[in-house]
Amino acid sequence: MKEIATLSAVGMLPEARTSSGRSSGPVSDVQEAVLSKARELEIPLRKEDIKVRREEATVFIKVKYTVPIELPGRTYDYNFEFAVHN
Repeated sequence: MKEIATLSAVGMLPEARTSSGRSSGPVSDVQEAVLSKARELEIPLRKEDIKVRREEATVFIKVKYTVPIELPGRTYDYNFEFAVHN
């Protein structure tokens, strides 16, 4: 995620496109990049789990998600939270 934040801050992150072909905006570009990496790593992440904030040249990314873990007789929800900035 740190690499994504850094690329976004310097304007080198590829733009996400809407179905009409227009750019979906810098925040959406970062979310799409994080989602793509999560899919690659088989992390169950949704777009609404990703919060992006910009302050001048700094990009902050915060991700929160839950993975259910099956244990004998019980399912445990394991919560993850990560935050990075460039």
